[in-house]
Amino acid sequence: MMEEKEFNINDVMAKVKELRIGFTSERDFQFIMGVAIRKLYKNANVVMEYKYPKKALINNKERQFVDIMVIINDKWYPIELKYNYKKCDIHITEELKYDLEYHSCRTNIREKYGKDIIRLLKLCQSDFKYKEGYAILLTNYKEFRYICKWPQKYWLLYEENIKHGVKEINKYSNKNMYHMEWKNYDNQEEFDYLITTVTKNNKV
Repeated sequence: MMEEKEFNINDVMAKVKELRIGFTSERDFQFIMGVAIRKLYKNANVVMEYKYPKKALINNKERQFVDIMVIINDKWYPIELKYNYKKCDIHITEELKYDLEYHSCRTNIREKYGKDIIRLLKLCQSDFKYKEGYAILLTNYKEFRYICKWPQKYWLLYEENIKHGVKEINKYSNKNMYHMEWKNYDNQEEFDYLITTVTKNNKV
């Protein structure tokens, strides 16, 4: 069997945008990302809510699931997703509108997103067949990305704020092991996404 091309998360996000303008829920976002991956990588194994083996854990009491596991050419790519939003009208497609209700978990999103990064960092340092992992947060809360007048505890998903807010990250990483970048998701600049790439062997 011919080897599949190398996995590229930027190609995946571009395909997700082609397939869907908006999402009704985090599960909906997860599903469409799975569809996008299968369209791009015909021979890939794509598993939702993958339960990885305990030997891959540093602490056996921790959560054992990752939102999406992609396996290509015997290389494993875990993906963790967050979808955090405020009330707005979105288009599922150009013709289909949807009233997105207010999502209340805003104040602790930094901690939750930080834990996704920690999970990937731990997998990276285990015996798991890990190539590269991704923590992705899709949001229309502009205060997560930009400086605003809100109290600082609400702002911020900048790298330094995450590192200071979720100090356990420093136990499992150094500056070469992960990279954060904000990108716009839609042409109307309503939604943005933060992607953290965690790469094995200290290469980003």
